[in-house]
Amino acid sequence: MRKVFSQLVWLVSLTVFIVAASLLPVKAGAEAVPPDQPPVELPAPDVIAPLDGGAYPPEDLEVSWHEVPGVPNYIVTVRNLSTGELVLPGAKIGNATSYQIPALLLTPGHYYRIAVGSEAGGKRKFNVNTRIRILPGDQNPVKPTKNLLAPVLTGWPASGEVELGESFSLRGRIASKGNLEAVTVQDRVGDRDVIVWSRQVSGSGLDLNTVVLGTSEGPLSGPGSHVLTLWARLAGDPGSSLLLGSLKLTVLRPAEKFTGVSVTIDGQPLVFDSEPYIEDGVTMVPMRRIFEALGAVPEWDGDSRGIAASKDGVNIRLWIGLPEVEINGERITLAKAPRLAGGRTYVPLRVVSEGLGARVGWDPTTKTVNITRRLAPAGTVFTP
Repeated sequence: MRKVFSQLVWLVSLTVFIVAASLLPVKAGAEAVPPDQPPVELPAPDVIAPLDGGAYPPEDLEVSWHEVPGVPNYIVTVRNLSTGELVLPGAKIGNATSYQIPALLLTPGHYYRIAVGSEAGGKRKFNVNTRIRILPGDQNPVKPTKNLLAPVLTGWPASGEVELGESFSLRGRIASKGNLEAVTVQDRVGDRDVIVWSRQVSGSGLDLNTVVLGTSEGPLSGPGSHVLTLWARLAGDPGSSLLLGSLKLTVLRPAEKFTGVSVTIDGQPLVFDSEPYIEDGVTMVPMRRIFEALGAVPEWDGDSRGIAASKDGVNIRLWIGLPEVEINGERITLAKAPRLAGGRTYVPLRVVSEGLGARVGWDPTTKTVNITRRLAPAGTVFTP
């Protein structure tokens, strides 16, 4: 009986505690959120002006956008695509929906990307889809109308490099709900735009992977940085070309290459049909031999000038002239891009070997690269 009474007292005490706790005031800011309710995503502003692909005179440029409900602050950044410089790192506008970019920040003949962002609760979300050109003072502005049929560019790289005398392949695809009429690639040379490549198009899309630019002659025959811009014109609208994207292409002088490099795998010499070399501290080796020695079979895609190989569930992709590698969908920047030399495709030894699960060491005394297999999971990259 005494035991039953004790249990009743304990139960009554627990009930009183729960009721009292439920009556306590909730601390400000501690309002509960249902655990299955996803966080609200901060939307980016919809830019009204300037219009993407427009060309404007070298004067103060007004940027305007639609209000985003609940956003207390907007930010505007401006990057010069011709030089890569961020000329306006981030102007905080408050809750206004327009901003004037001073003319002194805008160089005639240069291309710019304007980004407008929402800022709330410590988060930011930018609309980066506005690219314009500032015209030389003697040209009339071109302000395209906003067109639902405007072409869309996907897969276009931001940068690339090629050795002088070699060729560079573009990447990406243009798709449009309307029919394309012409597509051009231009390079800024001095104070004028020079057409590097042009094609008349009939249809709603164009695969750019088949476009190869040469550096033996023409605008790209000089070493240095070139800012290439891609333009498209819709059929029936001959007066308006839309700027779709820009690419910083670096044309390299033929670098001094240090040969006499030896390579071993698990202590055994690896013989190549073309000599490996070191350039700017990166060991470059013939593509097919290194992949096959590591147990992977490379495949060549002539359209994109890409290299693909797989082993133990790991997929590796590289492209001639592009300083990046893709391993199982993850992009990694390379110190040196794969390139063609002497009729052979050369790839960076370390990233390929480590991507396929090997360790790479360097003996400076004998100028030997030592590869040890099966010491790391395939897909691991220790150094880019």
